[in-house]
Amino acid sequence: MNKSSPIALTMLLCGCTDWGYEDNGFRHIVAEERADSGSAATFVVPIEEGDTSLLLTAGVDDGLVVLYEVEDPSGTIFLSAEEEWGLLQARTGAVFPADVVSVNWPITEDDAELTPGKWRFTFRALDADYYYTPGVSVFADTLLKRDALLSSGVVNVALVYTGGLDQDPLMTAAVDEALAMWRTLYLAVGLELQVTTTNWDTQSLWPPGFGDGQTYTDIAASLPIGTVQVVLVSQVEGFPTGMLYGMAGGIPGPLVDNGHSAVMVDLMSHAGADVLFTEEETRILAETMGHEVGHFLGLFHPNEIDLSGYDALDDTPECTDLDSCEKAMGENLMYPYPICSSFSCTAQSELTDNQSGVMMRYTGVE
Repeated sequence: MNKSSPIALTMLLCGCTDWGYEDNGFRHIVAEERADSGSAATFVVPIEEGDTSLLLTAGVDDGLVVLYEVEDPSGTIFLSAEEEWGLLQARTGAVFPADVVSVNWPITEDDAELTPGKWRFTFRALDADYYYTPGVSVFADTLLKRDALLSSGVVNVALVYTGGLDQDPLMTAAVDEALAMWRTLYLAVGLELQVTTTNWDTQSLWPPGFGDGQTYTDIAASLPIGTVQVVLVSQVEGFPTGMLYGMAGGIPGPLVDNGHSAVMVDLMSHAGADVLFTEEETRILAETMGHEVGHFLGLFHPNEIDLSGYDALDDTPECTDLDSCEKAMGENLMYPYPICSSFSCTAQSELTDNQSGVMMRYTGVE
Protein backbone atom coordinates (compact mmCIF):
# COMPACT_ATOMS: atom_id res chain seq x y z
CA MET A 1 0.00 0.00 0.00
CA ASN A 2 3.03 2.28 0.21
CA LYS A 3 4.97 4.60 -2.05
CA SER A 4 8.10 3.45 -0.24
CA SER A 5 11.76 4.24 -0.66
CA PRO A 6 14.33 1.42 -0.36
CA ILE A 7 15.03 2.61 3.19
CA ALA A 8 11.33 2.48 4.04
CA LEU A 9 10.99 -1.02 2.61
CA THR A 10 13.93 -2.19 4.73
CA MET A 11 12.32 -0.73 7.82
CA LEU A 12 9.05 -2.48 7.04
CA LEU A 13 10.78 -5.80 6.59
CA CYS A 14 12.37 -5.53 10.02
CA GLY A 15 9.05 -4.53 11.64
CA CYS A 16 10.31 -1.09 12.59
CA THR A 17 9.53 2.51 11.79
CA ASP A 18 11.14 4.83 9.27
CA TRP A 19 11.04 8.14 11.12
CA GLY A 20 10.65 10.21 8.01
CA TYR A 21 12.01 10.98 4.58
CA GLU A 22 11.13 13.73 2.14
CA ASP A 23 8.61 12.74 -0.53
CA ASN A 24 7.39 15.46 -2.92
CA GLY A 25 7.35 18.05 -0.14
CA PHE A 26 5.87 15.82 2.56
CA ARG A 27 7.64 14.17 5.46
CA HIS A 28 6.70 10.54 4.90
CA ILE A 29 6.82 7.97 7.72
CA VAL A 30 6.29 4.28 7.04
CA ALA A 31 5.70 1.72 9.79
CA GLU A 32 4.39 -1.73 10.61
CA GLU A 33 3.09 -2.93 13.96
CA ARG A 34 1.67 -6.28 15.02
CA ALA A 35 -1.60 -6.04 16.93
CA ASP A 36 -1.15 -7.00 20.58
CA SER A 37 -3.27 -9.39 22.62
CA GLY A 38 -6.01 -6.77 22.73
CA SER A 39 -5.83 -6.36 18.93
CA ALA A 40 -4.31 -2.88 19.29
CA ALA A 41 -1.51 -1.49 17.13
CA THR A 42 -0.18 1.92 18.17
CA PHE A 43 1.79 4.12 15.80
CA VAL A 44 3.96 6.81 17.36
CA VAL A 45 4.29 9.89 15.13
CA PRO A 46 7.10 12.30 16.09
CA ILE A 47 5.77 15.80 15.54
CA GLU A 48 8.38 18.49 14.96
CA GLU A 49 8.12 22.24 15.39
CA GLY A 50 6.31 23.63 12.34
CA ASP A 51 4.31 20.50 11.49
CA THR A 52 0.73 21.65 11.00
CA SER A 53 -1.19 18.56 9.82
CA LEU A 54 -0.81 14.87 9.17
CA LEU A 55 -2.64 12.21 7.19
CA LEU A 56 -2.20 8.71 8.58
CA THR A 57 -3.38 5.79 6.46
CA ALA A 58 -3.52 2.35 8.08
CA GLY A 59 -4.41 -0.97 6.52
CA VAL A 60 -4.22 -4.75 6.82
CA ASP A 61 -3.67 -7.43 4.20
CA ASP A 62 -6.61 -9.51 5.45
CA GLY A 63 -9.49 -8.30 7.56
CA LEU A 64 -10.37 -4.82 8.79
CA VAL A 65 -8.83 -2.02 10.81
CA VAL A 66 -10.33 0.88 12.75
CA LEU A 67 -8.90 4.00 14.38
CA TYR A 68 -9.42 3.60 18.12
CA GLU A 69 -7.71 6.58 19.80
CA VAL A 70 -5.68 9.73 19.12
CA GLU A 71 -3.41 10.81 21.99
CA ASP A 72 -1.13 13.84 22.23
CA PRO A 73 2.34 13.87 23.87
CA SER A 74 0.88 14.77 27.28
CA GLY A 75 -1.36 11.70 27.28
CA THR A 76 -4.57 13.59 26.53
CA ILE A 77 -6.95 11.58 24.34
CA PHE A 78 -8.56 13.80 21.71
CA LEU A 79 -10.49 11.15 19.79
CA SER A 80 -12.02 7.93 21.05
CA ALA A 81 -13.80 5.58 18.65
CA GLU A 82 -16.11 4.33 21.39
CA GLU A 83 -17.28 7.89 22.03
CA GLU A 84 -17.62 8.56 18.30
CA TRP A 85 -19.74 5.43 17.82
CA GLY A 86 -22.26 6.80 20.30
CA LEU A 87 -22.75 10.04 18.38
CA LEU A 88 -24.90 10.90 15.38
CA GLN A 89 -22.24 13.40 14.20
CA ALA A 90 -19.34 12.07 12.13
CA ARG A 91 -15.84 13.57 12.23
CA THR A 92 -13.70 11.00 10.40
CA GLY A 93 -14.38 7.83 8.46
CA ALA A 94 -11.37 6.20 10.15
CA VAL A 95 -13.55 5.14 13.12
CA PHE A 96 -15.59 2.90 10.80
CA PRO A 97 -13.88 -0.45 10.05
CA ALA A 98 -12.46 -1.02 6.57
CA ASP A 99 -9.44 -2.72 5.06
CA VAL A 100 -7.84 0.74 4.72
CA VAL A 101 -8.70 3.83 6.78
CA SER A 102 -7.25 7.34 6.86
CA VAL A 103 -7.35 10.03 9.51
CA ASN A 104 -6.31 13.65 9.00
CA TRP A 105 -5.31 15.63 12.08
CA PRO A 106 -6.44 18.18 13.00
CA ILE A 107 -9.84 17.71 11.37
CA THR A 108 -11.52 20.98 12.36
CA GLU A 109 -10.57 24.21 14.08
CA ASP A 110 -11.92 22.73 17.32
CA ASP A 111 -9.38 19.88 17.31
CA ALA A 112 -6.09 20.18 19.14
CA GLU A 113 -3.29 21.51 16.98
CA LEU A 114 -0.23 19.34 16.50
CA THR A 115 2.36 20.07 19.19
CA PRO A 116 5.96 18.84 19.14
CA GLY A 117 6.47 15.42 20.68
CA LYS A 118 5.24 11.89 20.22
CA TRP A 119 1.61 11.60 19.17
CA ARG A 120 0.03 8.15 19.39
CA PHE A 121 -2.54 6.80 16.96
CA THR A 122 -3.98 3.49 18.09
CA PHE A 123 -5.77 1.18 15.68
CA ARG A 124 -7.47 -2.15 16.31
CA ALA A 125 -7.59 -5.08 13.92
CA LEU A 126 -10.83 -6.96 13.24
CA ASP A 127 -11.93 -9.92 11.19
CA ALA A 128 -14.69 -9.82 8.58
CA ASP A 129 -17.29 -10.42 11.31
CA TYR A 130 -16.02 -7.40 13.32
CA TYR A 131 -14.37 -9.46 16.07
CA TYR A 132 -11.09 -8.03 17.37
CA THR A 133 -8.13 -10.12 16.18
CA PRO A 134 -4.68 -10.08 17.86
CA GLY A 135 -1.44 -10.81 16.04
CA VAL A 136 -2.39 -9.11 12.78
CA SER A 137 0.20 -6.92 11.02
CA VAL A 138 -1.05 -3.38 10.57
CA PHE A 139 0.75 -1.13 8.09
CA ALA A 140 0.77 2.65 8.26
CA ASP A 141 1.82 5.54 6.06
CA THR A 142 1.93 9.01 7.59
CA LEU A 143 2.34 12.20 5.58
CA LEU A 144 3.11 15.47 7.37
CA LYS A 145 3.09 18.99 6.00
CA ARG A 146 4.06 22.46 7.17
CA ASP A 147 1.51 25.04 6.08
CA ALA A 148 0.00 27.43 8.60
CA LEU A 149 -2.05 29.34 6.00
CA LEU A 150 -5.71 28.27 6.26
CA SER A 151 -7.29 30.99 4.13
CA SER A 152 -6.15 29.57 0.77
CA GLY A 153 -4.64 26.44 -0.69
CA VAL A 154 -4.01 24.29 -3.73
CA VAL A 155 -5.52 20.88 -4.51
CA ASN A 156 -3.50 18.81 -6.98
CA VAL A 157 -5.89 16.73 -9.10
CA ALA A 158 -5.25 14.20 -11.85
CA LEU A 159 -8.23 13.59 -14.15
CA VAL A 160 -7.85 9.98 -15.29
CA TYR A 161 -9.86 9.06 -18.38
CA THR A 162 -10.54 5.32 -18.72
CA GLY A 163 -11.72 3.15 -21.58
CA GLY A 164 -10.74 5.61 -24.31
CA LEU A 165 -13.08 8.36 -23.05
CA ASP A 166 -10.31 10.86 -23.77
CA GLN A 167 -10.87 10.13 -27.48
CA ASP A 168 -14.54 11.20 -27.34
CA PRO A 169 -14.71 14.96 -28.06
CA LEU A 170 -18.21 15.29 -26.58
CA MET A 171 -17.05 13.77 -23.31
CA THR A 172 -13.85 15.78 -23.06
CA ALA A 173 -15.69 19.01 -23.91
CA ALA A 174 -18.23 18.34 -21.15
CA VAL A 175 -15.47 17.51 -18.66
CA ASP A 176 -13.53 20.67 -19.55
CA GLU A 177 -16.64 22.80 -19.07
CA ALA A 178 -17.47 21.06 -15.78
CA LEU A 179 -13.88 21.52 -14.62
CA ALA A 180 -14.15 25.27 -15.16
CA MET A 181 -17.33 25.31 -13.05
CA TRP A 182 -15.69 23.19 -10.35
CA ARG A 183 -12.75 25.61 -10.22
CA THR A 184 -15.20 28.44 -9.53
CA LEU A 185 -16.90 26.46 -6.74
CA TYR A 186 -13.62 25.86 -4.93
CA LEU A 187 -12.14 29.31 -5.56
CA ALA A 188 -15.10 30.77 -3.67
CA VAL A 189 -13.59 29.30 -0.48
CA GLY A 190 -9.94 29.93 -1.39
CA LEU A 191 -9.04 26.59 -2.94
CA GLU A 192 -7.28 26.49 -6.30
CA LEU A 193 -7.30 23.39 -8.49
CA GLN A 194 -4.10 22.39 -10.26
CA VAL A 195 -5.16 19.76 -12.76
CA THR A 196 -3.30 17.32 -14.96
CA THR A 197 -4.94 14.88 -17.35
CA THR A 198 -3.99 11.31 -18.14
CA ASN A 199 -5.64 8.08 -19.32
CA TRP A 200 -5.74 4.46 -18.23
CA ASP A 201 -6.45 1.38 -20.30
CA THR A 202 -9.41 -0.17 -18.53
CA GLN A 203 -13.03 -0.36 -19.65
CA SER A 204 -14.91 -0.43 -16.36
CA LEU A 205 -14.11 -0.32 -12.66
CA TRP A 206 -15.68 -1.03 -9.31
CA PRO A 207 -15.87 2.01 -7.02
CA PRO A 208 -12.72 2.56 -4.91
CA GLY A 209 -12.75 0.31 -1.88
CA PHE A 210 -15.25 -2.10 -3.46
CA GLY A 211 -12.93 -3.83 -5.91
CA ASP A 212 -10.23 -3.31 -8.54
CA GLY A 213 -7.86 -2.30 -5.76
CA GLN A 214 -4.77 -3.10 -7.80
CA THR A 215 -5.87 -0.79 -10.62
CA TYR A 216 -6.37 2.14 -8.25
CA THR A 217 -3.04 1.31 -6.59
CA ASP A 218 -1.27 1.29 -9.94
CA ILE A 219 -2.83 4.57 -11.03
CA ALA A 220 -1.86 6.25 -7.76
CA ALA A 221 1.69 4.86 -8.02
CA SER A 222 2.03 6.52 -11.42
CA LEU A 223 1.23 9.97 -9.97
CA PRO A 224 3.21 12.25 -7.64
CA ILE A 225 2.33 11.62 -4.01
CA GLY A 226 -0.19 14.21 -2.83
CA THR A 227 -2.29 13.98 -6.00
CA VAL A 228 -6.04 13.33 -5.78
CA GLN A 229 -6.93 11.04 -8.66
CA VAL A 230 -10.40 11.56 -10.15
CA VAL A 231 -11.08 8.51 -12.30
CA LEU A 232 -13.62 9.10 -15.08
CA VAL A 233 -15.49 5.99 -16.21
CA SER A 234 -18.29 5.09 -18.61
CA GLN A 235 -19.40 2.05 -16.62
CA VAL A 236 -19.30 1.37 -12.88
CA GLU A 237 -19.16 -2.31 -12.04
CA GLY A 238 -21.97 -3.40 -9.75
CA PHE A 239 -24.16 -0.33 -10.39
CA PRO A 240 -26.50 0.30 -13.33
CA THR A 241 -26.04 3.55 -15.25
CA GLY A 242 -27.81 6.40 -13.48
CA MET A 243 -27.67 4.83 -10.03
CA LEU A 244 -24.27 6.15 -8.94
CA TYR A 245 -22.84 9.53 -9.94
CA GLY A 246 -19.57 9.15 -8.08
CA MET A 247 -17.79 7.82 -5.02
CA ALA A 248 -14.76 8.75 -2.93
CA GLY A 249 -12.36 6.15 -1.57
CA GLY A 250 -12.59 7.49 1.97
CA ILE A 251 -13.56 10.37 4.24
CA PRO A 252 -10.84 11.49 4.16
CA GLY A 253 -9.15 9.62 1.35
CA PRO A 254 -5.55 8.37 1.34
CA LEU A 255 -2.77 9.96 -0.69
CA VAL A 256 -0.53 6.88 -0.72
CA ASP A 257 -1.18 4.20 -3.32
CA ASN A 258 -3.82 1.64 -2.39
CA GLY A 259 -7.28 0.56 -3.46
CA HIS A 260 -8.99 3.51 -1.74
CA SER A 261 -6.80 6.30 -3.10
CA ALA A 262 -9.21 7.63 -5.70
CA VAL A 263 -12.44 9.41 -6.50
CA MET A 264 -14.57 7.78 -9.20
CA VAL A 265 -17.03 9.72 -11.38
CA ASP A 266 -19.42 8.02 -13.83
CA LEU A 267 -19.73 10.23 -16.92
CA MET A 268 -22.55 8.24 -18.53
CA SER A 269 -24.80 8.67 -15.52
CA HIS A 270 -24.45 12.43 -15.93
CA ALA A 271 -24.90 12.47 -19.70
CA GLY A 272 -28.44 11.04 -19.63
CA ALA A 273 -30.14 8.67 -22.04
CA ASP A 274 -29.14 10.69 -25.12
CA VAL A 275 -25.46 10.71 -24.00
CA LEU A 276 -25.40 14.46 -24.72
CA PHE A 277 -24.58 16.84 -21.90
CA THR A 278 -27.05 19.66 -21.39
CA GLU A 279 -25.95 22.77 -19.51
CA GLU A 280 -27.60 21.49 -16.36
CA GLU A 281 -26.09 18.00 -16.70
CA THR A 282 -22.67 19.60 -17.08
CA ARG A 283 -23.25 21.71 -13.96
CA ILE A 284 -24.26 18.60 -11.99
CA LEU A 285 -21.09 16.87 -13.22
CA ALA A 286 -19.08 19.79 -11.84
CA GLU A 287 -20.94 19.56 -8.54
CA THR A 288 -20.33 15.80 -8.38
CA MET A 289 -16.59 16.22 -8.88
CA GLY A 290 -16.50 18.95 -6.23
CA HIS A 291 -18.71 16.91 -3.89
CA GLU A 292 -16.72 13.67 -4.12
CA VAL A 293 -13.37 15.41 -3.79
CA GLY A 294 -14.92 17.22 -0.82
CA HIS A 295 -15.45 13.80 0.77
CA PHE A 296 -11.84 12.90 -0.07
CA LEU A 297 -10.68 16.05 1.73
CA GLY A 298 -12.68 15.06 4.81
CA LEU A 299 -16.24 16.35 4.44
CA PHE A 300 -19.34 14.35 5.31
CA HIS A 301 -22.88 15.06 4.13
CA PRO A 302 -24.50 17.68 6.36
CA ASN A 303 -27.23 15.07 6.87
CA GLU A 304 -27.70 11.55 5.57
CA ILE A 305 -30.75 10.77 3.43
CA ASP A 306 -32.35 8.64 6.15
CA LEU A 307 -31.38 11.18 8.87
CA SER A 308 -29.29 8.49 10.56
CA GLY A 309 -26.35 10.83 10.91
CA TYR A 310 -24.95 14.33 10.41
CA ASP A 311 -21.55 15.93 10.08
CA ALA A 312 -19.94 17.34 13.22
CA LEU A 313 -19.72 20.94 12.03
CA ASP A 314 -21.47 23.75 13.91
CA ASP A 315 -22.53 25.75 10.85
CA THR A 316 -24.34 22.89 9.06
CA PRO A 317 -27.54 22.73 11.13
CA GLU A 318 -29.16 19.41 11.99
CA CYS A 319 -32.69 18.87 10.74
CA THR A 320 -35.53 16.56 11.66
CA ASP A 321 -37.13 15.78 8.28
CA LEU A 322 -36.06 15.88 4.64
CA ASP A 323 -38.18 18.92 3.85
CA SER A 324 -36.44 21.03 6.49
CA CYS A 325 -33.07 19.53 5.49
CA GLU A 326 -33.56 20.59 1.87
CA LYS A 327 -34.61 24.08 2.91
CA ALA A 328 -31.64 24.49 5.26
CA MET A 329 -28.84 22.83 3.29
CA GLY A 330 -30.20 21.89 -0.15
CA GLU A 331 -27.90 24.38 -1.91
CA ASN A 332 -24.81 23.05 -0.14
CA LEU A 333 -22.24 21.25 -2.28
CA MET A 334 -22.13 18.35 0.17
CA TYR A 335 -25.89 17.74 0.28
CA PRO A 336 -26.37 13.98 -0.26
CA TYR A 337 -28.41 14.16 -3.49
CA PRO A 338 -29.49 16.59 -6.21
CA ILE A 339 -32.83 18.30 -5.55
CA CYS A 340 -34.80 18.26 -8.79
CA SER A 341 -38.28 19.17 -9.97
CA SER A 342 -39.85 18.19 -13.27
CA PHE A 343 -38.05 21.08 -14.94
CA SER A 344 -34.72 21.70 -13.23
CA CYS A 345 -32.36 20.87 -10.38
CA THR A 346 -31.27 23.23 -7.63
CA ALA A 347 -27.71 24.48 -7.97
CA GLN A 348 -25.59 23.10 -5.13
CA SER A 349 -22.56 25.34 -4.87
CA GLU A 350 -22.30 26.56 -1.29
CA LEU A 351 -19.69 25.61 1.30
CA THR A 352 -19.75 26.86 4.88
CA ASP A 353 -16.80 28.35 6.74
CA ASN A 354 -16.37 25.18 8.80
CA GLN A 355 -16.54 22.97 5.72
CA SER A 356 -13.82 25.00 4.00
CA GLY A 357 -11.82 24.82 7.23
CA VAL A 358 -11.84 21.02 7.10
CA MET A 359 -10.70 21.09 3.47
CA MET A 360 -7.88 23.54 4.20
CA ARG A 361 -6.59 21.29 7.00
CA TYR A 362 -6.36 18.24 4.74
CA THR A 363 -2.69 17.35 4.48
CA GLY A 364 -2.81 17.11 0.69
CA VAL A 365 -3.90 20.75 0.33
CA GLU A 366 -0.79 22.86 -0.19
